[in-house]
Amino acid sequence: MTKLLTAIQRDTEQRQRSLPTNISIIEAMEDERYFGSLFKDQETWNNWKVFLKAVFGLEMTEAEQSTFSSFTGRQRAPSAPVSEAFAMVGRRGGKSFVSAVVACYLALFRDWRPFLAPGETGWIFVVAADRQQARIVLGYIKSILHLPQFVGLIDRELLLEIHLKN
Repeated sequence: MTKLLTAIQRDTEQRQRSLPTNISIIEAMEDERYFGSLFKDQETWNNWKVFLKAVFGLEMTEAEQSTFSSFTGRQRAPSAPVSEAFAMVGRRGGKSFVSAVVACYLALFRDWRPFLAPGETGWIFVVAADRQQARIVLGYIKSILHLPQFVGLIDRELLLEIHLKN
């Protein structure tokens, strides 16, 4: 049974956008103004970037397409975002950290207003297999959102929720 980890709330009535909504997750990961400082050696994250490009339906280079094919057995990567993705990754493979980056990316860099009714609050949920894993991902999320470039976007923090101003 999975347990609810955390929710990142976005209040659509407080939409003071200070972050771009047209940046890809890969660009955000590589840009020092956003998530770039979180990755000590960008090159060691190349396989995860290929995975994320597939998940978000982003264009791949020939080398990335080859990596994608070697891991999945598929000849072509998705050309549009997928609705579900599964990754079989061993211990200490970066799953929790990447989950936190994806959650923060979706909360910070996506404009959800077209999908929400006026006054409706958007939520990003992250689930984990158990409370220990949930605490690990929540710790990563909090660390990311407390970076100087994002800390001003935090409205309030509860035990299992972080409410953003954006």
